Amino acid sequence: MLLGQGGASSESAIYDVTDPVHPRLLCRIQNTTASLSSAINYEYLFPRSAIETDLVVRWYADANETPAGKVFGWVTSGTWLPGGSLGAFTVPVDSSDQYPAGGQQVWTYERGTSKLLFTYGNGIGDCVCRFGLPGPLLPGEFWPNS
Repeated sequence: MLLGQGGASSESAIYDVTDPVHPRLLCRIQNTTASLSSAINYEYLFPRSAIETDLVVRWYADANETPAGKVFGWVTSGTWLPGGSLGAFTVPVDSSDQYPAGGQQVWTYERGTSKLLFTYGNGIGDCVCRFGLPGPLLPGEFWPNS
């Protein structure tokens, strides 16, 4: 099996590459993260509401699905161990005084419990200028004994 994602696209695809010269498309996955569980199924994140996302197991043969766990928030980007016992995911943060360009919260998930690791701000864009910021310092200028 091969799980691939197109560059800037939010679409992934799973292929059976038993015959690498003639790969067979098994499914396409859009707007979420997926992970290969085994040769017969895969797992993906399915946001249910602003406060809850399901980790779902889906079988290739008959498209049956089974819940494997839940994570906090509307999550479409993450990684986890098969079965959803341990994982990490990000949740977007809206713009605020502290994060003018928005930000990301990084969470861990273990045995049904989510925990916030840290939050960081997004960059403010593609500005290469440094308005009002001090110039770069050499190590000796900032740390006199280095």
